[in-house]
Amino acid sequence: MLIERTLLVLTRIFLFVFIAGISGCMHTYYTPNMHQTPLLQQKGEAAFTAALSTGEQVAAVEVAGAYALSDHIGIMVNASRGMGILTEQINDSVNEEGTRRYLVELGAGYFKTFAGKGVFEVYGGSSLGSIYNYYDTQELSYSTVKFNRFFIQPGIGRKGKNFDCAFSLRFASVYYYSINPHNVGPVASLDADALQLLRKDRFYLLAEPAFTFRVGFKAIKFQVQTGYSIGVGAKRIHQDNINFNTGISVNLFSKSLVQDRPE
Repeated sequence: MLIERTLLVLTRIFLFVFIAGISGCMHTYYTPNMHQTPLLQQKGEAAFTAALSTGEQVAAVEVAGAYALSDHIGIMVNASRGMGILTEQINDSVNEEGTRRYLVELGAGYFKTFAGKGVFEVYGGSSLGSIYNYYDTQELSYSTVKFNRFFIQPGIGRKGKNFDCAFSLRFASVYYYSINPHNVGPVASLDADALQLLRKDRFYLLAEPAFTFRVGFKAIKFQVQTGYSIGVGAKRIHQDNINFNTGISVNLFSKSLVQDRPE
């Protein structure tokens, strides 16, 4: 309950600028999560990130971890839990709608250092996600959607004692395998159409670039990341396009390759 209350407060703060005064809001059926860009350098190194993110309709708590199995092979696990509130003016009353979203993913990949502080990495993996949307204040009209996502994410960055930066480009395929609307049409006709489209076309391709910046100390840094998601090809999901997140990144068990080098 505490997590849900916190997310509701964050949603109202972050999303007010996007939804204030908007009528006839349509829900989204995909939200990009934070990019995991660990910038691992050597065997035994671990990286953890905890962040708060916001998009156009959803605010989320995100956590991510990565570990280097060898000097070139890493594994990762990421999780995200998000909520959002939409408001619609109907005559003299306000209809409150909302969403709850969950995503867990596992991945593995290759990394290589270059030029002292440079890191090239490419990770791939699979995600499981679910989206629950409700379209009226009493939650009598709602839908549940579940999907699988497969991704490959190349990236390049610089890892320093006090400053990290990276660019990553995630290519994702999303397959919707469970789409269950309940009494959506009479309340939200546009969403009913979107759900019908998902039932007809269940497979989508996405390109998702992101920039990541971290500043602080060798072991712990403040992270800011901004990412964008866009459909590839003619078929498009009605989706959140933006993920902006801030949080804390922790680097452990590293004999830093850069600790004795000046910034």
